Amino acid sequence: MPDALATPEPAAPAALMRPPRRGLHRRVVEQIGLRIVRGELAPGAKLPAADSWAATLGVSRTALREAMMVLAGKGLIEARARAGTRVRPREGWNALDPDVLAWRLQAGGAQGDPRGLFELRRIVEPAAAALAAERASASDLALLDEAIAGMAAAGDDGERFTGFDLRFHRTLLRMTGNELVGALGALIDAAMAQTFRLSNHDPAGQ
Repeated sequence: MPDALATPEPAAPAALMRPPRRGLHRRVVEQIGLRIVRGELAPGAKLPAADSWAATLGVSRTALREAMMVLAGKGLIEARARAGTRVRPREGWNALDPDVLAWRLQAGGAQGDPRGLFELRRIVEPAAAALAAERASASDLALLDEAIAGMAAAGDDGERFTGFDLRFHRTLLRMTGNELVGALGALIDAAMAQTFRLSNHDPAGQ
């Protein structure tokens, strides 16, 4: 196994690092998104008119419009001619979106229950590990060793540990040799990162 101290730092995954864009646009997206996830704006509810809501939030119509586009991309809202902008049903939300996941956990209650995240991993990972065990190359195993060494070197630094843990799981999915399974690494990236954050509170004690 490579020297743990020489293991390169993993690139910070998007799901682990909250975007640095903490300006006005980001604030509006978070305010509205969290209200939707909390249920303060219920599915089917019509959002206020742009002028009045922009004034209430203290932002321009342009900033509000941009935020609405982001939230629509996450599946939280939809705009229809003559019907206005409404909150979509929960089943239409992009549940694996990093922001939606974070808002659900922040909201707490039933919508913040992490059980679904762990269930998703239990469905995907055992089958992927079985394929990887059959098809792994020596170079693949070396990459896993590097990730393990990185976890060991991270000690009680939870963020570094989680980064290497995520690298380990991404590598394992790619090792299946199945491009569709490998693509799941990007799809469930946020789900894995959130469960690592929940379960890796004390990496040194694992």
